[in-house]
Amino acid sequence: MKNQFKILASRSEKEQLRRGELITDHGSIQTPAVIPFAKREAVSPLTTTELASLECQALVIPALPFFVQLGEKAMQKLGSLQRFMNWSRPLMSLVAEFGPMQKVKKNAGELGVRYEEPFTKAHKRLTSYQANQFQIMGKADIQFPIYQVPDYYSPVDDLKTAVELNLTWQKQINSEWGVVVGAGLRALRSHCITELGDKCGYLIADLPDEPEEWSRIVKETCELLPKDRPRMIIASDSWQIFAALRLGVDIVITASPMETAHRGELYTATGSCRIGHEKYQDDSRLITVHATTQVTYAYLHYLNHQRDPLADHYLGLNNWSWINSFAKQLRDAIQAENSVKINDLWRIAKYYTKA
Repeated sequence: MKNQFKILASRSEKEQLRRGELITDHGSIQTPAVIPFAKREAVSPLTTTELASLECQALVIPALPFFVQLGEKAMQKLGSLQRFMNWSRPLMSLVAEFGPMQKVKKNAGELGVRYEEPFTKAHKRLTSYQANQFQIMGKADIQFPIYQVPDYYSPVDDLKTAVELNLTWQKQINSEWGVVVGAGLRALRSHCITELGDKCGYLIADLPDEPEEWSRIVKETCELLPKDRPRMIIASDSWQIFAALRLGVDIVITASPMETAHRGELYTATGSCRIGHEKYQDDSRLITVHATTQVTYAYLHYLNHQRDPLADHYLGLNNWSWINSFAKQLRDAIQAENSVKINDLWRIAKYYTKA
């Protein structure tokens, strides 16, 4: 079945915020949504069963490491990546997160992406056709085409060439989903979107690190995209999750809630707190990290100082439960046209703003 997206409610066109539903073969994704990115093929130490119980609606994986390690025969025998991972909900697959192009060569359209093989560290090339072949075998509900870009602030000629290369790779396989690149140039992004044509949805890629510039180009790209198609983004930091939601991105793909857990950080309604701080040493307040599981701040502090894996586990459970609750409250508020609640949520989001 071809993925379908329905807009169920929306705010003013100026605000871009809307409530939607993305329907796939393995269920629907209610948007706006924040989806776990299993960057290392898992959201360790959380299990897929735990992720489902935390109301994670879907999962995003890099497909390349699976196929390098498993091989074609094993993958064909397993049937799908969902079966391999025991994940019954919607699954999205990227080819991989490739590093920036060191040299932008026009013949890369046929040669493909240059990358470092994840296990042997050998330098290899991967064409769009090869990438598409193992994406098809993986049978994810949403399969993003291969993409790679130079540094965001590269010379304009390199940025133009990179856009054409990415368009070539996507057109070679007639991908159902589009990846929008073009660095900070609105004209390049507009050209990319026009050339991609009508897709099931779009991933906004090729973004900078600086908050102000990041927000500017995400906002402009959302304005350029078709209004009736879902827009997605990969958030590499917690502040980007909230910034993307506020800018009207429908699905935010991120590993940040678990990465912050590994750094000993706890998501709360007053910002992310470092549980290792001495002020939590004798804090007897209880925090619900998952369903009926409650622990004291002091115990989390102790586990964190002991470098016990259970600390990461509890923090990860809390962070994903908290961010999914935030997204659900936002969906409900948009649906109910509750401006007061939406503004309350944005006040919470300000605690995660990067200076």
